[in-house]
Amino acid sequence: QGTMANTGHPHSFVSPLDNGNVHRDHSVANAIVEISITDFFNLIRRRLVLITGVLAFCVSLAFIFFAVQKPLYTASAQVQIDTRKSNIVNIQEVMSSISSDEKAIKSELDIIQSQSIAQNVVKALNLTKDNEFNAKSKPNFFDLIIDSIKKIISPPTASKVDEKLVADSTVDPEVKAIASSIRNRLQIDRDESSYTIRIGFTSEYPEKAKLIANTYVNQYIEYNLNQRFETTKQANIWLNQRLDELKARVQASEQNVQKFKEEHNLIESDGRTFTEQQLSSLNAQLIELKAERAQAEARLKTAYESASTSPDVLSSAVVQNLMAQETQVLRKRSDLQSRYGPKHPKMINVENELKDLKAKLDSEVTKVVASLENQLNVIKSREENLDKSLSEVQGENKLTGRANIELSELKRQLDADKTLYESFLKRFKETSEETDMQRSDIKIVSWAETPTSPSFPKKSITLSVAVVMGLMIGIMLAILIESMDSTFRGFIQLEEVTGAPVIGMIPQVAFNGSYPKSIPPQTIFFESLRTIHVSLQFSNKNKKPQVIMSTSSTPGEGKTFFTVSLATILAQSGSKVLLIDGDMKRNSLTEFMLGNSHPQATLMDYIQGNKTLEQIIMPLHIPTLMIIPSSMNTAYSQEYLNSDRMHEMIEKLRKQFDYIIFDSPPVLAVSDALITGKVCDASLFIVRWGVTPKKMVKNAIRLIRYADIPFNGCILTQVNLDKQKHYDHGDTAHYYGVYDAYDKKAQKV
Repeated sequence: QGTMANTGHPHSFVSPLDNGNVHRDHSVANAIVEISITDFFNLIRRRLVLITGVLAFCVSLAFIFFAVQKPLYTASAQVQIDTRKSNIVNIQEVMSSISSDEKAIKSELDIIQSQSIAQNVVKALNLTKDNEFNAKSKPNFFDLIIDSIKKIISPPTASKVDEKLVADSTVDPEVKAIASSIRNRLQIDRDESSYTIRIGFTSEYPEKAKLIANTYVNQYIEYNLNQRFETTKQANIWLNQRLDELKARVQASEQNVQKFKEEHNLIESDGRTFTEQQLSSLNAQLIELKAERAQAEARLKTAYESASTSPDVLSSAVVQNLMAQETQVLRKRSDLQSRYGPKHPKMINVENELKDLKAKLDSEVTKVVASLENQLNVIKSREENLDKSLSEVQGENKLTGRANIELSELKRQLDADKTLYESFLKRFKETSEETDMQRSDIKIVSWAETPTSPSFPKKSITLSVAVVMGLMIGIMLAILIESMDSTFRGFIQLEEVTGAPVIGMIPQVAFNGSYPKSIPPQTIFFESLRTIHVSLQFSNKNKKPQVIMSTSSTPGEGKTFFTVSLATILAQSGSKVLLIDGDMKRNSLTEFMLGNSHPQATLMDYIQGNKTLEQIIMPLHIPTLMIIPSSMNTAYSQEYLNSDRMHEMIEKLRKQFDYIIFDSPPVLAVSDALITGKVCDASLFIVRWGVTPKKMVKNAIRLIRYADIPFNGCILTQVNLDKQKHYDHGDTAHYYGVYDAYDKKAQKV
């Protein structure tokens, strides 16, 4: 906002476009916010009729919509996707339960909204006979609008479909069309934090909405069961075929094993082949023979070293008998020795008998030792034979080792085939049992109930939306109209845009076509003029302005009426006032004051030296108010206004009158006002409230500034007080109502 600068010059001011350092604090920011909010509410008050009209129009549209739109009812059922596995028997299902993965849940939602489910619902309820969904029925006005918008947003693309496929389709086209129609009525909602799905359907009839919603639930559950049944059935068929293949494979493997055994003489007993058993037996026999040989060698060695102590010798019955006889003979000899001498016959017989016994005993011991040697030789011979047989068997075993490896591989293949066959056989039996015990993964939480109130249109919501939209559109239109308003509505706005001070506002008054011959005091119009007069008095402390010029940017802004009104109140106060018509192109002031009577002498006559000053001054309706008229269409008016005689005239008039007021032409029309301003002490720029464009005012003030003439400020004229009070609270006109009440109270006193 422009403010008067302390430069000592009355027309110096600071432009609001000056990018100086401006210090802002929180109070300033709060003030700006407060002003912005106030301006907004003032805008609402100014455009209240427009906003109310738009609001009424939108509400009327809502009621019309209620009248033409059939009410729709929505019934909703809730189902739960059961992700838990509860096997009654320990049989693994062919088709597992629905995964808790978000993608799996989303797939289930797509299934519910699929064309196939919708077609099943149509067939189940025979909706082809229902006029509400029949494709041949006429769509309502809103459906046509929605379909048109959809076609614009996503136009249909030409699809290349085989005509044979279309001809072979088993689904009736009418069923397809109705299925597409009910899909548009279907509403699927799901809370992201749960597995519960709401299946809703909208219809013109409450019972039908309930029936179709519940049918959708049934068809979805049936679809889920059918999918599981079909999957299990297909698995059974495949398993059965696979079992036949595996059974043939097991039989072939068994035949291969048996054939290989027969070809390689790998007959088994107790899990071992004949060669393995023979090798084991020979090893056992060889070990036993080696033990016998060691024992025989020990016995023979003992017999060699001490035959008398050898167990084999002592165990011989003959030896024992001979030793017993020898003992008796020795005992007999001992008895005979005590009685006879060595040469006694009995002694000789005993000695001979003893020698025979010893000889027999030695012969018998020799036989026992020879027997032991024979036994040892037999054992050694048997051992050699076993070693030979063992070597032969070991040779045979080496030959069959490679065959055993191949046989083991064949056995492993046979075991694998048997295991796979048994696994498939077990799974086949399980799936066969599972076919009869299928269960759905979908649990019904609640069936749809008959709706008691329509879901569309929601009258309260629709009315609220209509009210909000009406207010929004009305306010936007008001803002648009305000933004397109390029005129001035208050002195604060005028000061902010132009940077020039505003010293007064003139209210709009009734105009009957004639000049005001007197202005009643204690009126708003009178007080506004007095305010301007006081502002002029204090605009320059050094010199009271005596010669005053009023101008404007364009014609028709109330400049002449204001000039006459200002001169009238000055004359009513006793001051001698002279009006000068400075417009030599249109002489608006002269026509306004004198009417059709043509003056005898004009300002031009004096400047040209044809008339004296006394001859061109004419009295008016107030004794202290006079006028110098002007003529129209004066050529070279700028030269005349800037002449020495013009300057001399002003100096003479200063001595005769208290105030000299020029009514100059508009600044943008002609340059006369810029020349006249050179001889004036003050200049007033007239701006018509709500009419004069901002650009014109800014350009005109710019010209006045460039001309360097005394500029005291702007005046808003023809202000509509009833409308203006809804603009700036800081304007003087906002409080004119208070002044009016104050003046009326003063008159009564």
